[in-house]
Amino acid sequence: MGRAPALYDSDIDVDLPLEVDDEYWIHPDPSRSFKQPPDIPSRPTAFIHLTRLCSILAYALQTLVRLNHRFVGVLTDSEYSMLPIRVKSEASTVLCGNSKC
Repeated sequence: MGRAPALYDSDIDVDLPLEVDDEYWIHPDPSRSFKQPPDIPSRPTAFIHLTRLCSILAYALQTLVRLNHRFVGVLTDSEYSMLPIRVKSEASTVLCGNSKC
C-alpha cells in the first residue's frame, strides 16, 4: 500500500482470457468452437472476476495516492466533488466492459 506499483493497468495491452474451458476450444462443428455451454461454469471465470476487482482496487488506490500526495490543494471543489462519479464510472467500465451492466 505504501509503495508505487511495478506495473499499472495502463501498461497491459492484452485482453482478458475467454471464459471457456480448454475442452470446448476445439469442436467438430466450427460454429461451436470456443463456446462454453451455458449450464456449465467455466474454470477461468473466478480468475477473470478477481482480475477485474484488482483493477478497480488499483484505480481506487492510485486515485487516493494522487489525492494524498500530489494534488492536495490543486483540485478545485467541483473536481473534488466529481471524484466519486469518476471512480464509479471507471469501476463500471472495468466490470462490464463496453456493455451495460
